[in-house]
Amino acid sequence: MTVCDKDDVTPDDHLFTVRFDIARLPDNESVFMTFKSDPQAQEELDVEFLVEPAPGPSETIVTNGVLVTLLRSSQYFAKQGIPFPKIDLNNIKDTELQECYVFEDAEDSRAPIVIFFPLINDSFRKYKAPGVKRSPWEMKEGEVDVISAFSPYGLQNFTYTEEEFDKLVELTSYNIQNNKNMIYGALQRAVKRKQKK
Repeated sequence: MTVCDKDDVTPDDHLFTVRFDIARLPDNESVFMTFKSDPQAQEELDVEFLVEPAPGPSETIVTNGVLVTLLRSSQYFAKQGIPFPKIDLNNIKDTELQECYVFEDAEDSRAPIVIFFPLINDSFRKYKAPGVKRSPWEMKEGEVDVISAFSPYGLQNFTYTEEEFDKLVELTSYNIQNNKNMIYGALQRAVKRKQKK
């Protein structure tokens, strides 16, 4: 979000830019945020965010932004002539965000196989280990907020409490273990590619 000073006398003057991940905002709920424009002058900008569903089918893919970032990376590498799997989000468009994705280019063996783990909390909520359900008194341990506007894991946060850090490590470790078959399969295909060369 870029904020400018707009008046009729002078052209728009850039005041400041704020980076904020709107994908972390809840649907149909107003969220008020305050951004400091000038810490020395103690000026603040109050912004109200309200995310509402579109009235018709969406032409773009709405996720927590990570898949779109991967798509843009793929496009960038293509422009640079660097081998990279083509990322096609049309197959993902109507599905829930998954814990793990594998992207590969079957036509270009020079392109790497990309194993991609978006930061999501899906089955970890109900399982403490792959195939091991949480007991009712362990359910709170599966509550790791990675998407709300108040999540400690946003892009603008660089420090975590010990508890937040431990929860993040447990979540990512679980997501890797829960998708080990996809990882092993991708590694086997990569080894076979190398052997063919």
